[in-house]
Amino acid sequence: MPSADWAEAGADRYLSWLTSAIAATATDVPELVSSAQIAAERYRIDGEEIGIFGDRGLVSEAYGRSGGMMRMRDPILLTAPGWSGICLGFPREDKLADDFALARALVREGRHLILFGRPAIGAAAAAAGVRPHAFVTCHASAQGGLFEAAGGDWLVPTFPAAAIVALWAWLGEFVGACTRLGQMPVMYQSYDVPGAIERWERLRGLKFHAQPPVPIAPGWIANCYLAELGAVVERFRAAERQRVRQAAAAAIEAKRQSHRLYAFAHNHTLLRGRLGGPFDPGTFRQINRDWFRLKRFQPVGRGDIVFCVGYSKIYSGSRFRGFTSAMRARGVRLIWSLASYDRDPAQGIPAIRSDEIFIDQQWRLGDAAVVCPGYDVPILPTSGVMAEAVLWSVVSDILAGPMPA
Repeated sequence: MPSADWAEAGADRYLSWLTSAIAATATDVPELVSSAQIAAERYRIDGEEIGIFGDRGLVSEAYGRSGGMMRMRDPILLTAPGWSGICLGFPREDKLADDFALARALVREGRHLILFGRPAIGAAAAAAGVRPHAFVTCHASAQGGLFEAAGGDWLVPTFPAAAIVALWAWLGEFVGACTRLGQMPVMYQSYDVPGAIERWERLRGLKFHAQPPVPIAPGWIANCYLAELGAVVERFRAAERQRVRQAAAAAIEAKRQSHRLYAFAHNHTLLRGRLGGPFDPGTFRQINRDWFRLKRFQPVGRGDIVFCVGYSKIYSGSRFRGFTSAMRARGVRLIWSLASYDRDPAQGIPAIRSDEIFIDQQWRLGDAAVVCPGYDVPILPTSGVMAEAVLWSVVSDILAGPMPA
């Protein structure tokens, strides 16, 4: 249980913190513009690339995402012979030594290094001899976790959501800087949008579009993104607070009756290592081992809860191997966290049963917040932040409630 010295409890404190982190990132936009401009000047050189390493959830968030860059490279390539370019690093709080060692090696090999982290991580990096070309502050809570437990541990991670906010704000300014240099990076469109896959097939492999872009003023993209993200969070707070409380109450009651709490994290940032990672209180045990398959352990049983933090569809169809129907047949209660625009009766929101809980992530079709002048698709997603917000809001409410031992 958290200590009682917080002015706000549960999800209210998490959402207030998230709003403050978005606002704090907005004050950093001039610094983001500066570092992104330098990186863009290097990226425009033939043969230069951009990639990401560190926290696996953040690597997944940046790599192959709606509204993100098509040419973002995965961590394996960053150390490959002949690879050259910009490296975005998100050091893992439980593996700092490993990630700092990689960061030092990348700088030695001539890579352009930009580190993201809360201030304490920046100080630890400096002490470890890491000399990035820029450090982007992620406005996590000072301790990393949001609630102090009775034993002194800090619970509920804040770095992931803060880092996603900083990542997309910085990348937006990187794109803006490229436009001022006369080139537009190729950006993804959400595959839920008709024609998006065909667009990807037509553009994949390209670094820049052939047509010169409309130059975008410094700070414009990041500020647009942060404003829209803030609006999504406020919609969520106003519309979904009661459903978050309902989900937490259901979990508390299931735990009181000695049932188990699981999560199926079908989401870029949550899929890899978030549950069970730093500051996770262990409220939900992750049941899936990849996007579609379950881990191999004792079966989920009647009265247990599975919290399905996903995208826009329920987990049905052959790729999920009958997950939803199997859980329902076993008497498992499902909690869904999705966007609400998909109205397909078999896989969209109408397919959620009346005895199941649905929490709307409040982002819209296209999953991208910024319409750049002259560009064919909007860029920069909000779904990663909102998936984190839904999960940890529910966990925060559970911690604030009368959870049995």
